[in-house]
Amino acid sequence: MRYIRVLLVLYIVSVSVNAFADFSESFVKGESLSLPCLGCHGKSKDLSIPSLFGLEEDYIYNSLIEYQTGQREHYLMRIISNGYDDVQLRIISKYYSLQGIKNE
Repeated sequence: MRYIRVLLVLYIVSVSVNAFADFSESFVKGESLSLPCLGCHGKSKDLSIPSLFGLEEDYIYNSLIEYQTGQREHYLMRIISNGYDDVQLRIISKYYSLQGIKNE
C-alpha cells in the first residue's frame, strides 16, 4: 500500500512539473510573439490604440481571426494577423489575457 502511495505522489509531482514547464514555455513564446504588438498596443492606458493587456483571451483571439478574414477592417492589422498561424494567435491571446492590466 505504501508503494502505491509513493507512486501516486511521484506521478502527481511529475504531472505538475510538466504542466509548469509547458506553461513557462508557452509564456516565453507568447512574450516573443507579442513583441510586434507592443509598438501600438503597449501597457499605457493613455494610448489612442487600446492596450491588449488583461483583455479576455477569447476576445483577443476572435478579434485577430476577424482581422485575418477581413470581418474587421484595418489594413495594418490584417497584414500583421496574417503573419501568424492559429496556434501562434492562441499563444498571443493567452499571453495578453494573463497580463492583468485592463482597459478602463
